[in-house]
Amino acid sequence: MEYTPGYWDTHYSAAAMNILAAAFNKIILLLGKNGIILSPFVNVGTFN
Repeated sequence: MEYTPGYWDTHYSAAAMNILAAAFNKIILLLGKNGIILSPFVNVGTFN
């Protein structure tokens, strides 16, 4: 099994929430698998 971080939605009606979500997504991307800490969900799968 492999775990990968999910990403925040960036289609909120509040502009501040979109900016915050985009910032979190960039941090998650930079952290790689450790980005699970900030992600709203975790993808679980088997990748061969």
